[in-house]
Amino acid sequence: MAEEKIVTKDGKVIKETIQMKRGMRKLIADNMKASKLKAPHMSGFVHMDVTGMVELKKKFKEKGYKISYTEILLKVVAIAIQDVPIVNASYNVAEERIEVYESVNVGFAVATPSGGLVVPNIKNCQDLSIFEISEKMKEMVERIRNNKMDFSWFQGGTITVSSMGMFGMDGAAPIINMPEAMIIGVGKIIKMPMYDKDMNIVPRDMCYISTSADHCVMDGVPASKFVQRVSEIIADCENYLVPEWPAK
Repeated sequence: MAEEKIVTKDGKVIKETIQMKRGMRKLIADNMKASKLKAPHMSGFVHMDVTGMVELKKKFKEKGYKISYTEILLKVVAIAIQDVPIVNASYNVAEERIEVYESVNVGFAVATPSGGLVVPNIKNCQDLSIFEISEKMKEMVERIRNNKMDFSWFQGGTITVSSMGMFGMDGAAPIINMPEAMIIGVGKIIKMPMYDKDMNIVPRDMCYISTSADHCVMDGVPASKFVQRVSEIIADCENYLVPEWPAK
């Protein structure tokens, strides 16, 4: 006997229903809705030259280190924040004050076995080397995928990096992960012909990087300065992230 189809009043046939009373999807929906309602989003895009980051990743591989672009970006963001600290902040509504944090606890998205998305954060990235960040991130991802997550990982985040390039997206303006004041969106890296300072065409690795910021906490100038600082660090990635290579 064929299963009876559910049809809406206006004639649409329902293939599947997803219960939203509880669970991960409900939690994500509530948080995203609250973020858009409470934080006036200010977004911007930069088509950034990330050749320095690509070259550093290749060098890591040559030296036997398996380090991802996301891991590199977490450290780049932690360094850039030292010059533009207002992006590492929250708006405390109850106390009517902006709280700028010394701790740089950078979040990143991880897919769960059930198909959901969680955002753990690595605490105090400002004090960790790229190698320590990589080790912690790999441990978190493995444990999340095996349903052995530690819920303290999802508390205390101060800024988030959302890497959408791994899914083939050119870029997007993600929703702020409240109560944080900024989220950075990273698109896929594409080799493109660009002009150098002598007007010669050279191949460069380019990527769209976006920021969504809470306009209650900051205006456009610091948000733009932060992106500019990220670009400067990526251009000279090795010197910033690995001033000295560790002995293996």
